[in-house]
Amino acid sequence: MKSWLIFVIILTEFCFVDSTVSFLQKSKDEILELRNNISQTNTFEQGKADLIFLLDESGSLSITNFYDEKRFVRNLLNNIFVAKEATRVEVIPFATKAERYIDYISNFNHDLEQSKCTFNVKFGKLEFWSGLTNMHDAFKLAYEVVGGKDSGAKRKKNVLTVLILISDGLWNEGGDPAKWANKLKSLKTEIFTVAVGAYTVHQTLKSLATSSEHAFYLSNFDQFKELAVYIRGGKFKYVFRSKVVQR
Repeated sequence: MKSWLIFVIILTEFCFVDSTVSFLQKSKDEILELRNNISQTNTFEQGKADLIFLLDESGSLSITNFYDEKRFVRNLLNNIFVAKEATRVEVIPFATKAERYIDYISNFNHDLEQSKCTFNVKFGKLEFWSGLTNMHDAFKLAYEVVGGKDSGAKRKKNVLTVLILISDGLWNEGGDPAKWANKLKSLKTEIFTVAVGAYTVHQTLKSLATSSEHAFYLSNFDQFKELAVYIRGGKFKYVFRSKVVQR
């Protein structure tokens, strides 16, 4: 009987996250209105955002899961114009440790080329690490970008900041990430969580997200255009430039 009870407890701890994101099931105009309602005093600029991805590369996930994470990022950015004057992107992968792999938000070098082309080249080289799951340090690094020691290049006025965590929610290194997630929320950062893997810690992902509607499951999420509109706002006026990118 005791063994059966333990099994039930473990089974209820790991479950699937509801993939329904009801506030994205609206018209474009309604989504833009929701986006502006995040700020109680100011309207966010259209076509601009600062977007941070936290990518789980720990051993509780498979390399196939990791490729799914990268595919999600690419699919979302297909609908977003990446540039200094439009949407800037930061990528923080984490396993036993966390690091800023792509630093288009926190980098102080204003001569640095920031485009979809340069992003795709470097992002394509990101490899699977395996190891423990230090979600704590990933959120801490994100906080340093938004409001801490590395926030000097952060656009603070009327620009929406969005963080997307892609993980199974099972952290086992560095401590509880909730402290840093809450600090980010206090700075008006919108936090989405995307569940990946065979099993996910549902309650952790929901608690880290801005709301339960901000938590969904990767395998059957297809609202990339709607989420892109929510993040970036109205379309940015594209400026086409030719650039030689070293591979």
